[in-house]
Amino acid sequence: MSEWLVILEVSDSYAQGEVNLERLPELEELLNEYEGSATGSGQTYGAALKVVGEVGPAVWEGLRVFFEAREKLDLPRWPLVRCEVYKKDDSVHPFD
Repeated sequence: MSEWLVILEVSDSYAQGEVNLERLPELEELLNEYEGSATGSGQTYGAALKVVGEVGPAVWEGLRVFFEAREKLDLPRWPLVRCEVYKKDDSVHPFD
């Protein structure tokens, strides 16, 4: 099984409000099982997660976990604007 870094970002430049940055540590807590980190500002937020498996299922797992976490925290349901996946062995900066 391979380890993958799945990076997701949602954004809405037409949004009336901004993401509540105080919720990002809570998002990280929900992503803890995946060694997740969260980031955001203004009308953008996202996360990076470590997922084990084959690349296709790893991407779907990352998306599922991220979207479930944002629903749980009632974060804005902005559209996905970025989805990147890196194999641990191929990354320029290894993630451990």
